[in-house]
Amino acid sequence: MSHLKPMLEYLEADEPIEAFQTLFAEAAQLYTRSSPARGCLILTSSVNLRTEDDEVGLLIAEYRQRIERAIKERLSRAVKDEHLPPGQKAALAELCFTILYGMALRAQSGAGCDDLLGGTEVAIRPFVDTI
Repeated sequence: MSHLKPMLEYLEADEPIEAFQTLFAEAAQLYTRSSPARGCLILTSSVNLRTEDDEVGLLIAEYRQRIERAIKERLSRAVKDEHLPPGQKAALAELCFTILYGMALRAQSGAGCDDLLGGTEVAIRPFVDTI
């Protein structure tokens, strides 16, 4: 999970739009790199876990919670800095999770980086319109 910390560091950008644009763009790059497994193990593995994989499931859940917590914290900062109305935080967090999970699944299914990047250009619009 050596890529998790650098990915989450993109959320530290001063401007919230830049933070999420960079997060999505870097996720597209990371998820589509040539390797034995495309996508994101943290986000997609729970789909295929068996009941005897409980220990692995707990570890993966911890990493997933770190990702979700970092996104929520960045959105909280946007609220505090008056870039985002408080009532929009939960919806944008869910949108962000959905985008990242969807990108991971699409990459795992063979989608290319350009495909994912094209989707992120549209996906970022609610952030631009809200923040």
